[in-house]
This record gives sequence, C-alpha cells and structure tokens, in this order.
Amino acid sequence: MQRFRVVAAVVCIIFLSSIVLIPFANADWMMFRSDPSHSGAGTGNPVLNPTLIWSYATGSNVFSSPAVDGGVVYIGSDDGNVYALNASSGVQLWNYTTGNSVDSSPAVDGGVVYIGSGDGNVYALNASSGVQLWNYTIGGEVFSSPAVDGGVVYIGSYDDNVYALNASSGVQLWNYTTSSAVFSSPAVDGGVVYIGSYDDNVYALNASSGVQLWNYTTSSSVESSPAVDDGVVYIGSDDGNVYALNATTGTKLWNYPTGNEVDSSPAVVGGVVFIGSWNNGNVYALNATTGTKLWNYATGSAVSSSPAVVGGVVFIGSWNDYVYALNASSGVQLWNYTTSSSVESSPAVDGGVVYIGSYDGNVYALGGTPPLTVYISPTSVTLDVGQSQLFTATPSGSSGTYTGYQWYVDGSAKSGQTASTFNYSPASAGSYSITATVNDSLGATSPQSTAASVTVDASPTVSIVPPGPLSMDVGQSQMFTATASGGSGTINYQWYLDGTAVSSNSASYSYTATGTSHTVTCKVTDSASTPVTSPASNAVSVTVNPAPTPTPTPVPTVAPTSVPTAAPTSVPTTSPTPMPTASPTPVPTTSPTPMLTPTATAAAFVFGVVDWLIVILVIVIVLIVMILVWYRRRRKPETQQTQKTYLGTF
Repeated sequence: MQRFRVVAAVVCIIFLSSIVLIPFANADWMMFRSDPSHSGAGTGNPVLNPTLIWSYATGSNVFSSPAVDGGVVYIGSDDGNVYALNASSGVQLWNYTTGNSVDSSPAVDGGVVYIGSGDGNVYALNASSGVQLWNYTIGGEVFSSPAVDGGVVYIGSYDDNVYALNASSGVQLWNYTTSSAVFSSPAVDGGVVYIGSYDDNVYALNASSGVQLWNYTTSSSVESSPAVDDGVVYIGSDDGNVYALNATTGTKLWNYPTGNEVDSSPAVVGGVVFIGSWNNGNVYALNATTGTKLWNYATGSAVSSSPAVVGGVVFIGSWNDYVYALNASSGVQLWNYTTSSSVESSPAVDGGVVYIGSYDGNVYALGGTPPLTVYISPTSVTLDVGQSQLFTATPSGSSGTYTGYQWYVDGSAKSGQTASTFNYSPASAGSYSITATVNDSLGATSPQSTAASVTVDASPTVSIVPPGPLSMDVGQSQMFTATASGGSGTINYQWYLDGTAVSSNSASYSYTATGTSHTVTCKVTDSASTPVTSPASNAVSVTVNPAPTPTPTPVPTVAPTSVPTAAPTSVPTTSPTPMPTASPTPVPTTSPTPMLTPTATAAAFVFGVVDWLIVILVIVIVLIVMILVWYRRRRKPETQQTQKTYLGTF
C-alpha cells in the first residue's frame, strides 16, 4: 500500500508538477456517511473560501458518493465504473468496470473497496490496484451502499433483501427479506443493523443472525438511510417526516414534518440532526432530543443529497446544481459552488477538501490552503507581581513550514521572543494583552493572534489590629481583625497563635487569654492563577496575667448588750426566807464574721439577729423560773400555819 502511494506520488510529480498538492488526513471518510453508524461527521478544518482544486470527468452521471482513504478518492458512476482518483490531483489511478450503473457508494476497509452495482453484484476490489477479489451476485439491482463492520459487509438490494456477507470471501452469512425493494443503506451500531425499505418500514436486525429485533412503520416508503447516535435512530421517510426512534425498542421518540419527501439521510453532530428535504428544497437543523427546528435553509430546489458536517460547517448538494456550505449553528450560507447539473451525490470531507459528484458526470475537489493563523494559550490568566506565566503559540494553515514567531505585549514586540513559547513575568500591577504572529517558509506572516488577557495584582499583604502589645487577665477575650491589601480575587485568611494555625478563612479572630504570654499573627492567600500566600502580618504580643484574688470586706462587729439582773422582791412572811438572787446568765459574744461578698454580709446579719433573739428568750425563761420558785416558797409557811390551826380545834 505504501509502495503504491509512493509510485502514485512520483507519477503525479512527473506528469502534473504544475498542480498544487493539498494536504490530507488518512482514513477520514471511509464509507457512505463517513462511518458504520452513518454519523455524517468528519474531523479537521472547515473548508472556507474554496476554489476548484480539480475535477475528474467520468463517462456519465455521478450519483454515487465518494469515500476517501489514504490519499485516494473512490467513487462510482452511471458509466458502470468504479474509480480510484488521486485525492491531491484528481488523476485516475485505476477503474473497475461492472455490468451496469454504479449508484452505490463505496466503503473502504482493510485495503479493500466494497461497492454494489446495478448489475446485481456486490464487488470487493483491491484498493491499490482495482483488481477484483470477489463478487456476490444478488437477485436485483444494488443502489444501497455497503457498511463494513467487524469483518462483515451489510447491504440492501432491490430484490427486497438485506444481506450480510463475509468481508474476506463474499460468502453470504444471512439475509433478511422485507416486503419491498431496499434502496436505503444500512447503519451498524452496537451489534444491530438498522435499515429502511420501500415497504414503509424501518428495521432493526441482529447483526450476527439477521433476526428482526423490531420494525417501525411510517406512512410511506423509506429511501433515507438511518444514522444512529446515543441510543437513537434518526431517519427520513417519503411521508415527509424525520423520525427519531429508540434504538433498542423502535418506539417513536419524536417526528418532525417537513411537508415533503425526505430521501436525504441525516447527519448527527453535537446534539443536532441535519437533513435535507425533497420538493421544498430545505436543509433542516433539528434538536436531536426534542425534534424542535433550530433553523432551515432554502436551496430553491430538491435536496436528496445527505449532509456532511466538519468544523462547524454543513456541506450538502442540491438539484439546483449547487454545493452549499452552511454555518452549522445558524444556517447562514458561507459559500456555494456551481456545477453543471444537479448534485444528488453526498459530500465527503477530508483534509480540508470537499469531494462530491454531480449529474454532469464530474467528480469535484473543492478546497484551498487555509490562511496562516496562530492561536495562543492560555487565553486568560491572573497573576501577582513576581509571578510568571508560560504562553504557547499553535500555528495552522499555510502550505509551507513554520519558521518563527514574534510575541507582543500590549502590541509592542518583545525583542528576542521568537520561539513558540513565551514566559511572561510582569513587573507591576495592571492589565496586559499578549499576542503572537507566526512566519512560514513561503515568506508569509500571520495576523496577530487573538489576545490573551493578563491581570496583574500586587502581591498580598496583611496587617492586624489592635497592634499590641496587650496585657490581659486569664479568661479575658480579645477580637483581632485582619486587613488584607493586594492579591488577586478572593482572599483567604489563616490565623496563628505562637506560629500554630488556629483559625482560618475569616478576617477576624477571637482570642481568649490563657497561660502566660502569646503572639498572634495572620497570613492571607489570594486566588491568582497560581495562588500566592502573603508574609506573616505584624505580630501582636499578649502578656497574660493571673486572675486577681478577691479582697474580703470586713463586717462590723455587733457589741453584745448586757441584760440587767432582776432585783429580788421582798415578800412578808411569818418566817421570811431569804430568796437567793438569781445570777444572771452570761450571753456569749458572737465573734464577728468577715463578709467577703454582699451575700455573705446579709447572711451574717441574719445569723446575728437570731443569736440575740435566743439570748432574750433564755433571759425571759430564767426570770419566769425565778418568779415561780419565789412564789412557792411564800405559799409554804401559810399552808403550814393553816394546818396547825385546823388540828387545834379538835
């Protein structure tokens, strides 16, 4: 294969040295709709402001759609031939002649080209030489385009069948019979083959056995070929609808009515379904989840071509002889190219070139050298003074090589900065823009890149109040407050007590005095692209004093009051008996109790009053006892005299 490419390149250089070669990427569009699931999507740069690179005239109409692999374009023609053309020059490398028109589109896999023909055969051709490897004869014309997956070729036929053939030998593995001709081309995804039929149905078949898993019936024939994406099958029908079906069950998720036949096959990219419609000539963009129309573009004629989507651009043909490029987001036309007849072929996009056939019998290559441009990254950074940022330039476009760069700060060229990278270290705070240009070996210089923005802030610092030094007693509290300056974006705080982190992410810190002496500090960290932490703040020293001992308050001593002794009263008696004087009972003096607090003072007062009441009560009791004793002694002589008088009468 590689040897053949080298030979082909030499031939092109010798015979077509005046032709400008266009770079291409290998294996970018291997079959109809790009891949087995029929995504219709490609990779690479969009084709903008194209020119005709080359055209190749076949012997008849070209309905077939191209496949591109390894720098070679493969395509069929109604002249009965399969062609292999040099992708850069359009020079024919080989052709293979079948027995009828070739409207089927080729699939390329493992160095083999697979394609159907109106002569009722499926062919396998050596991709380098065009030599037939095998053919399988089917009972009807083959307009369907093969899908190759896992060593199996899947294809439909006008004999109402879907076939699975061994890709190496062409041996039939299975066939499934529908109720009408199969013009649709199969999509293969997750071990299931999806295909439409003129019998109005969409079928899901087991890829290994051909057993039907489900079918969904539309209201008319299904010439459109399905695309499968994220568990959903998208397909058009001649009943004018675009359908979204659950890939597992066949349940309809939504349908969008276009009002006209939909023979075009969908492309599904980025959550959007792109598809054309027949008589109204519209290209539609539909929300893949809901079916809601996002936009439509009117070509003015029927659209049976199927879209290709690359780099945010939708490419599609129309029966008004035009090839269109539309903005995928808005549907706005970017450019069009006019052929000499209707364009039913579907485009393949590879290496910045659009390849497509026309009913004028030609195969076209449309493209151009992308302009020399350069992009830089990152596009936005925030720094602190003293930090640096490495920027990288990425060039694109040009047919030459990239020879040098020039970096700019605020539009001023930086001397000596000619590499693809630039390390920028701002010396002061402010806002700056970084741009770059690139030079190529052809002497071209790109425009300055889109500017990267740089915001530079002063490095963060922090101070705390009160500044101290402070003298506090154990148990007292002090609120410290930090004030940050400089730094980028959000500021985070970290407090320290004697160098140990104690509290974070708050501009204030409540300190409770313990121990002896301490030091309070704070640091802040900003949110620059690379965060910066400030030096420690001013240190506040705190001297902690022990708690003071309360001084007791003395309570005044209440002097004891002497209780007067009651004088004995003389009572006349016959034989007076002296009454002993009752000795007064001394009342003990209550020792004064020092009062330490108001509560203790009140308690001492109450206890003093109680003591005096007890003393008075004792005195009263003593007096009563003395009176009773005196009274009994006075009554005793009188009683004895009365008794003697009474006995003398007898």
